[in-house]
Amino acid sequence: MKTGSARFPHIDSVVYISEKHVQRLPDGRLAFGLGIFEAIALEEQYWKAGLLDLIANRWAHYRTRTPVVYKGMDEGEFDTVFDVPKQMRRYEAWKLAYKRNPYLRPLTDSALRVHFHRCVALNSLSFVKGGWPKPPDEFTRTHNPAIW
Repeated sequence: MKTGSARFPHIDSVVYISEKHVQRLPDGRLAFGLGIFEAIALEEQYWKAGLLDLIANRWAHYRTRTPVVYKGMDEGEFDTVFDVPKQMRRYEAWKLAYKRNPYLRPLTDSALRVHFHRCVALNSLSFVKGGWPKPPDEFTRTHNPAIW
């Protein structure tokens, strides 16, 4: 191979379609990654660029029933799609569910601490035999019941 020459001069472009990388659009739809890499030879035959746009639009319509939404997106903005097995352990399902919807992420440290204490308090009630113990009267007068 000579310096400065094309390694594969007969390839004008490459279309890379990935269904393992996804980004949620502002309207809630999912966008899959599609990369089009063009060689210099494509400039001489401009009709091939139209063919590449046609391929991208047809694929987008096949997958989402809409045309291509956004071009020139940074590849770092896409999330990886994980394969979900037919059977998985409960903790793996919880982990996957939280990856899909990280609902605690916007909480501040103090709000997360309060959420943790509520979870611990509610779960500890399942270890009590008999009925639930009633809190003392001075506790109910001094603490705001709205936070429970």
